[in-house]
Amino acid sequence: MNMMNIAVARRIHCALCIFAPLALVMCATPPASANWRAVDAQNAWNGYQNAFLYLEPDGYSRVFVTKQGGTTPEGFWTFAEEIEVAEDAYYENPTTANKNMVESLCDGFVYLHGDNWSSNIWNDDLGVANIAFARAYNVTGTRRWLTDAENNFATVWNRAQAGDGGLCEKQSGCYENSSANWTFVIAGNLLYNITGTSSYDTEKNGVYTWAKANLYDSTTGEIYDAKGAVHGQYTYNYGYAMIAGAYQGSNVMVPKIATYVFNNLTNYDGTYSGYNVMPDYGQGDQNNSGFNGILMRGVGFANTYGYIPSAVLLAAQANLNAAWSFRNGTTTLVWDDWDLATPTTGTYSWDDSAALAGVLDIPPTS
Repeated sequence: MNMMNIAVARRIHCALCIFAPLALVMCATPPASANWRAVDAQNAWNGYQNAFLYLEPDGYSRVFVTKQGGTTPEGFWTFAEEIEVAEDAYYENPTTANKNMVESLCDGFVYLHGDNWSSNIWNDDLGVANIAFARAYNVTGTRRWLTDAENNFATVWNRAQAGDGGLCEKQSGCYENSSANWTFVIAGNLLYNITGTSSYDTEKNGVYTWAKANLYDSTTGEIYDAKGAVHGQYTYNYGYAMIAGAYQGSNVMVPKIATYVFNNLTNYDGTYSGYNVMPDYGQGDQNNSGFNGILMRGVGFANTYGYIPSAVLLAAQANLNAAWSFRNGTTTLVWDDWDLATPTTGTYSWDDSAALAGVLDIPPTS
């Protein structure tokens, strides 16, 4: 969801991150059961709600707070991503309770940010929220969420065009980054599929053509952080690109992207059962903390199209088995450092959303 000139971008892809105190890490021991099972997905979702859900004073709007025990709600784009986790939970188990939770969280988002999000200058932020709200319409049927997604999609289209077919991350200084462009393609596909409006099809196809030409290396499968072959070891870009590519029917591009991200990054967090473990982007509600959840959602979504090679699916499952083996046995929370035990207290909702999205979106090995 992020960038301009990297040196001055608001969201810095941190190499130096804040890590939880060692004492907290050491006090939590990994449970005996390593691999997660299908039944564990909803248990993990319930544990996440228990830890982070907060009811606003209006009595019906719910938000996820930043930290266990806190009352400060998550920020704009990370809360939108966490609404997507709730939607993942609904599709994994389409109960009335899960449907109502999506509704309540969208109420919470509007409670905080209103229906018009144009005051947020970051076009990729709006892209994520547009995806979350279009998906929310598919879950709940609430017309307001579709209207919000359509209106704010139009805001991005009207203000973000760079003039070469791509979209700018924000208005002051045009950085044509992956997150702004791929999320626009995803939102455009969702809106076109819901409404059949031809302009959505035209707009998302045009941006997709540009993104594929400028943000994707067709030889290696690498996804650039931005136009000009700006390299970045950021897994969320790969997740967004896989979802966009699957929607667009890119049965050659998506497998290449998936293979690259699990084999060719330079910042893996060790290995598990012979597979590279996705990067540890730091704890403490860092901008990048939940990136791997977006990646896992991309793998899960593209897998439903048959675009994920079996070796990549095994690698994704191994990553989640690694994470699950270090879950907290009391809370069922799994933080974003997938080779250290999750503390019982003091973790963050954005951090803990990454593995949760994975276990909701990717089939278990057992």
